[in-house]
Amino acid sequence: MKVLVGTVFKEDNDLQRKWLDLQLSFLAATTEAFEHVSVVWGGTKGDHFAKKTTVIEPEGYQQASQAHVKGLRYLLHFFRQREAEFDNFLFLDSDAFPIRVDWMKHLLRKMTVSPVFGPDGAFLREEGRDFEIAIPVRSENLENRLHASILFVKKVALPHISFDYQELKPDLCGNCERDVHLPDYEEDRRRLALPLMRSNQWNVHPLACGIYFDLFYHHCCGSGREFNLRANKYWDAPTDMSKLTWELMGNPSEFVAKLAGWTPQQYAKIGD
Repeated sequence: MKVLVGTVFKEDNDLQRKWLDLQLSFLAATTEAFEHVSVVWGGTKGDHFAKKTTVIEPEGYQQASQAHVKGLRYLLHFFRQREAEFDNFLFLDSDAFPIRVDWMKHLLRKMTVSPVFGPDGAFLREEGRDFEIAIPVRSENLENRLHASILFVKKVALPHISFDYQELKPDLCGNCERDVHLPDYEEDRRRLALPLMRSNQWNVHPLACGIYFDLFYHHCCGSGREFNLRANKYWDAPTDMSKLTWELMGNPSEFVAKLAGWTPQQYAKIGD
């Protein structure tokens, strides 16, 4: 199976280039067949991006969540243009990537109804559900909404994908949530979204450096923005994101494997 992977980058600078290289390295180590496309706000400088990924350079300039949601819409349009060539699609934040070899095989198994047989080989029942998408639910950040930092989409779901930025139902503490979301899957199709829950065996912070479903890593604030998440006051756990970024970049395989922990023989090793 072949997957088309897309990412939105804040701009073309040294940090974003490092995130691109890291994401592509983990994809190459974990994914049998993929193509990669990047939305780069502000345009590219030099050929670092162009040599490694298909580049979409939107006109104008957007900031923060508006840049994210509009970038996701650019990716969605590109995905639909190439729909016939791929079985599945993956939207990733610039600081997110799969960590487990053959992650897609593991994920699709969890997203598909499977038969259960008795000791005599007779069919007993079916278990599970045919989920259309898989996406994190970040309860650690008090969120009820599906968070598009990692969004895996089966081809059948592509017509139902859209991105918006607006007020949602209250978070886990009853406060207003306003952010990027997927309208159809927040409401009518919610039961068709497999939630990817945080699964860290070891944590360096309750919000940053998350492992999801033992398949994906999301660093948090990889664009370089201020670490100002909704659950900061709830946890009261200050952190130095630049230090964590340096630790990750210094030895990505070891850093990620220590965080994830549950299936040590299956995590990607890069840079060896």
